[in-house]
Amino acid sequence: MTLDNPGVYGLTKGLGERICRYFCREFGMSIAALRITGPRDRAGWIAVRKIPVEDPVHLWVTDERDLAPAYFAGIDFVRGRTGRFDAFFIAGDETGQELNLSKANQLLRWAPKAHLLSPD
Repeated sequence: MTLDNPGVYGLTKGLGERICRYFCREFGMSIAALRITGPRDRAGWIAVRKIPVEDPVHLWVTDERDLAPAYFAGIDFVRGRTGRFDAFFIAGDETGQELNLSKANQLLRWAPKAHLLSPD
């Protein structure tokens, strides 16, 4: 999965992933990079979700309640593996409208669930 952010942020994320790939290849490490989109606490997640998808400032943010399961899934995925690097998009885009979360769903068995919870 390529990174397509043209800014410095995307550049540094891409460099970080290249460094991770190096360590996996050269030292047999296994790393799962979680590309988390806009982590927010519950109140922030609810506020941002009210912004229409068509609005240019819309972002598929990730609720804090979806983060721990993603971290644990990443740890479980690399446990017992060697020499493997994988990057996974982690976001609150439960319909896959903008981000493809299928790799996280298939390999980590992770999908956003915050939208199923009550708003409190």
